[in-house]
Amino acid sequence: MPCPLKVILSRIFPTKLTAGYSAMMDRRCISVNGEAVLNLRQMYALVQRLHSSAAYLDFELQCVGGNCAVAVETATADAVRDEILETYRIPSPASRELCAEQ
Repeated sequence: MPCPLKVILSRIFPTKLTAGYSAMMDRRCISVNGEAVLNLRQMYALVQRLHSSAAYLDFELQCVGGNCAVAVETATADAVRDEILETYRIPSPASRELCAEQ
């Protein structure tokens, strides 16, 4: 029987606005705002949809000893994303394939 797909949050880049979260590395993302994460494409679409309709995005991450939550305020998410992309010289927030589908 094949293993179910998993989405792994590999890194939260450190900035002033992400202080305290940078230790969250290599964690499986279980859900976003209570909706189960099935694969990367579905999670990306879910985040894009919720970004325009929810005040916060709550990511449930698998951790030893119990799951943890990372909350992102949607009102400031774009500014945080843009700062991280510029600071770490990342050309795009997502692959061309994911962006093209939206």
